[in-house]
Amino acid sequence: MPFGSSFPGTLIPFLAAANSPSKEVSAVTIASAYYTDALLVMPTLIPGATALSLPGPSGIEAGFIQSFTLAEQIKVGEPTPEVWLPAATSIVTFWTGAQFNPLIPAPGGLLGANNSVLFAGEPSSLASAMWTAMKAGLPAVTSIDGATLVANALNAAFISHLTTVSGLWSGTAPGAPPIPYTFPWVGLT
Repeated sequence: MPFGSSFPGTLIPFLAAANSPSKEVSAVTIASAYYTDALLVMPTLIPGATALSLPGPSGIEAGFIQSFTLAEQIKVGEPTPEVWLPAATSIVTFWTGAQFNPLIPAPGGLLGANNSVLFAGEPSSLASAMWTAMKAGLPAVTSIDGATLVANALNAAFISHLTTVSGLWSGTAPGAPPIPYTFPWVGLT
């Protein structure tokens, strides 16, 4: 199951109910839903190479709390994309250095030794996409239609970001003896 399989289904009823007691609860809900789907992610060209090391959702929670706090501090006008930079940065940090199962061979590979994220994405473009997503359901975010728009747009922002994450599988390729081999990959799904 790819990223985004359960995220909207978790977030839509939460937003539509409009009963979050605090920005902390909202941050925990978003971060937990993100983390649940992140556990299923693998490099696009190496199916089955699931994550071996991912931090928990607490960093993402902290990033969203910072972004919600910045949004609350705006007294005149609307939030800008920069408000979502802490949340976006927390997601980029989440993927920084992530390790995927190297035993699943990359195309042309035989035995793997390492499969790591080398570039975890760019936070500014993710922040801009998150800004667009967060205002997608306005003014009726708490309606089922508004909540669906926000959750689906936020999910799309996260999926788009994952297509920019890249890494390197390293190990050996068939040969006698096996020869060193590296396979650069782009995109998580």
